Amino acid sequence: MKKVLAVKRTTVMTENPERWATYSVDDSSGTHLRLFDRNDRSLGHFVFGESLSDWSRNYVRIDPRASVYLTDEGVIHELGTEATFWGEKPSQKPADSTRVGPREGRIRDEG
Repeated sequence: MKKVLAVKRTTVMTENPERWATYSVDDSSGTHLRLFDRNDRSLGHFVFGESLSDWSRNYVRIDPRASVYLTDEGVIHELGTEATFWGEKPSQKPADSTRVGPREGRIRDEG
């Protein structure tokens, strides 16, 4: 994932939404990456497409902007699209305030 987050945008390929399919960054053919923080707030939505002429680079569109950029390196292979690739969303169960940990103890009132 570090490689995906470090990828750089280079040349603007188009700013015309009608040409998104040409670069495989439209809603149906692009590989979508959505990032969320711990509170499920969106941090970004990126749509990646493969370059047919240069396998070592990709195209990226940062939604909701229309611009499509060529990336400085290929990262689309780092974005597995299988349901099990990323694992499950971690549960955010509240901490059990009645549990005593290994180094904790209860104080007994001997009064």
